[in-house]
Order: sequence, then C-alpha cells, then structure tokens
Amino acid sequence: MHAMQILSDDYSKAAFLCEDRSIHFHAKYGQHYSTRVPSFGRDLAYAPFSADLLVVGSAPEVYRCAPVYQLEHSNSRLSTKFIWVVVRPVTGLS
Repeated sequence: MHAMQILSDDYSKAAFLCEDRSIHFHAKYGQHYSTRVPSFGRDLAYAPFSADLLVVGSAPEVYRCAPVYQLEHSNSRLSTKFIWVVVRPVTGLS
C-alpha cells in the first residue's frame, strides 16, 4: 500500500492506493469498490468540496476519481513526475 486517505469524518470510509495500481474503497462493512489507475500512483488526496479523489504518480498526469467512480485525467504542463498532492482546506484547490 502506497497511501491511504480517510473519506469521512467518522473514519467509516477510506481509500487505499495499492502497489498494483489499484484503488480500493472501503466502508464499514469492508471493501466497497476497486478500480485501477493507468500509471503507478504515489499519493492521493481527497477534495471534500467536490468529493473527488486526486491521484498522482509516475506520469505527469493527475487522475481524478469522481463520486460515480469515473476516472479522468489531465496532463500537466510540467514534464516531471509528481511525488505528492495536497488539497487546500480553505479553497479546495490542489
């Protein structure tokens, strides 16, 4: 497991970024859903304002997992790889 992100205030929902490029979503009863990221992920962050899970990794792309579990990506203007991602609590921007 590379990273873990709590998705709710009471720790009942969590997302795990695993070494096999998968993201596992867990609820109180156990694993709820699993999806794969096209490139190896290094970090993830939860944006509570939009309920998006942002994943960065070994490619110059940011993957956004929307609340309906659709995985979208956007290319970076930088040619570098991302190491971590942070969502600012005041603005909700990363």
